[in-house]
Amino acid sequence: MKHYIRSFAIGLFTAGAVMLAVYLIWEKDGSNAKNITRTEMAAKLKDQGYRVVTEAEYIALTVQKEEAAQNKDKTPAATKKDADREKPDQAESPVKQKEEEAERSFTIQISSGMATSEISETLQDNGIIKDAKKFDDYLEKNDYAKYIQLGKHKLSSGMSLEEIAKALTK
Repeated sequence: MKHYIRSFAIGLFTAGAVMLAVYLIWEKDGSNAKNITRTEMAAKLKDQGYRVVTEAEYIALTVQKEEAAQNKDKTPAATKKDADREKPDQAESPVKQKEEEAERSFTIQISSGMATSEISETLQDNGIIKDAKKFDDYLEKNDYAKYIQLGKHKLSSGMSLEEIAKALTK
C-alpha cells in the first residue's frame, strides 16, 4: 500500500513540475496581459456600445439629477392647478385623443443600482409598456437584464418589447 501512495505522490509532484515549466516557458515575462492605455480601453468599450465617463463626469451627472429632483419637488402643486384653471375648456377631437393614445414618447434616466423591476414599473407608469411584470420577465428570459446601460434612453409606446430592450442595452 505504501508503494502505491508514494507512486501517486511522485506522479502529482512530476505533473506539477511539468505544469510550472510549461507556464514559465509559455509566458516568457510571467504575464499574458497586454498593456493597454486608458484611451485605447475607452475606445474599445465605446466600439462595443458601452458609455465611458470619468468619475468627475459621473459626479456632475449625479448632482444635476439631484438638483432636478429638488427643483421638481419645490414646484408647488397649487401652481399646476392654477395653470389648469386658466386654460379654457376645450373639447378635444376624438382623432387627437386617439393620436395621443396611439403613441407616447418617454425618456427614461437609468441610474446605477436601478433594478429591472423599477425600470419596468417606470415604463408602465408612463404608458410605454402595458405590463411591467411581463417586460421584466422578458428582460430576464432573453438575457437583456445584465446589459442595461446607464443614462437616458428615449422610448415610445409603439416599440415592441425587443426594441425597448435593445434600446436600453445600447
